[in-house]
Amino acid sequence: MFSESEYAVIWEVYATLLTGLASHELADQSFVQTERVVRETLDVLLTEAAPKWQGERRDKALHYLLDETFGLGPLEALLASSRVSEVRVESNKRVLARIDGRFQQTAVRFRDDGHRKRIQKRALASKGVGGADVWVSGQGFSIRKG
Repeated sequence: MFSESEYAVIWEVYATLLTGLASHELADQSFVQTERVVRETLDVLLTEAAPKWQGERRDKALHYLLDETFGLGPLEALLASSRVSEVRVESNKRVLARIDGRFQQTAVRFRDDGHRKRIQKRALASKGVGGADVWVSGQGFSIRKG
């Protein structure tokens, strides 16, 4: 989806977002207000970090960052597909998806163990949301869509 150098820019923007937004500033806001503030902040940060990214590339980067901030990061695109019924994370670099009934290796990768564990915790915290089942096995975890 992105080159290594583009991911480096995206992670720099994400780190800047996390250090720049004080949680107490967002504590009294609704989710819609928080999402608006985060989207506007990401827009500014992307403009500063990657001024040449325009159109579709910029939109994909912004969407990826929003998924990372509010969702299940790199798993969101898989889970949005109607052809995918289950996602199995076996390691940072091995993510399988049950596509049309058969497990297949995907191009999805996690940056490091911390990234994978953070997404795993989010998945477990949202267990049952949207009818999804989440379970942990060994070092990995699986999400089965309901």
